Amino acid sequence: MTYLTTMVYAFIMAHMPVQLSNAIANLVDNLFTNWATGILKSTYNTDSIETATSLVKLSNSVYADLFSIVNSVFSAVKPVGFALVTTFFLIHMFHMATNEQITIESLAKLFIALIVTVGIVGNLDSIINALLQIGDDIIGGISNVSDLNDPGVDELVDKLKDDGILGFTMWLSSIIVWLMHIVATVIIYMGAISRALDVGWRIALAPIAAANAFEGGANSNAMRYLKSLFGAILAGAAMIIIMQAGFTLSRSFFGNSGSSYSGFTRLLLSSAAMLATGMAATGASAKVKEVVG
Repeated sequence: MTYLTTMVYAFIMAHMPVQLSNAIANLVDNLFTNWATGILKSTYNTDSIETATSLVKLSNSVYADLFSIVNSVFSAVKPVGFALVTTFFLIHMFHMATNEQITIESLAKLFIALIVTVGIVGNLDSIINALLQIGDDIIGGISNVSDLNDPGVDELVDKLKDDGILGFTMWLSSIIVWLMHIVATVIIYMGAISRALDVGWRIALAPIAAANAFEGGANSNAMRYLKSLFGAILAGAAMIIIMQAGFTLSRSFFGNSGSSYSGFTRLLLSSAAMLATGMAATGASAKVKEVVG
């Protein structure tokens, strides 16, 4: 049956008028080209970018359950934090006594540190909420997806046609680009969610970490922990800056800046820019450490 079908198909093709065979070939090419155009337009729309930007904001409702757990742990740990404040205070006083360092000045400094530490632990929820609000305000101020214009997919398709990339080849190229963008987008989503988890556990254990502010002043364990927490929050702003720059770069290859490249090379460069953006965004926390310290 297969052999008979093959013979019939070969007979039809051998005796089919050239005009008809060309019309069928053009129809198939146009069909694949239209599919490719649709895939590329779907790839370069701003839906995934808007989702990524919203995931960076910790006030996103998707994190409601996460921070509900964080708040429960925070409330349970807070009494432990107060107990540790007392413990560290007594340990520090005992250390001063054994080294015969008790003076009016040293006692005054110790009690001032006690008052400050109790104030920090007692108002830690307000302090953290203020830091979270600052982070979201910064993100809201610098994120503007509307600035990302249509990269010009129709012009790119024309460029691909000029380069001889037609029909099925164009469709296959668009599928590859779409898959690369999916990978890049998933990497960015993972980075945003990982940051939320990082901020979450830091908040949950903050009462314990903030309990020791008796040594080092501004460089005490408590202050370093609060700085690291703020750094994790501020990493969201770094992610937005990287994404804005990377998304803009990935689209710039479609414009005049990429006119010296072939259409397929533009697709590869744009996809490479997206992948690089994803990898750079996931490393935002490390970059913020250079700023916050």
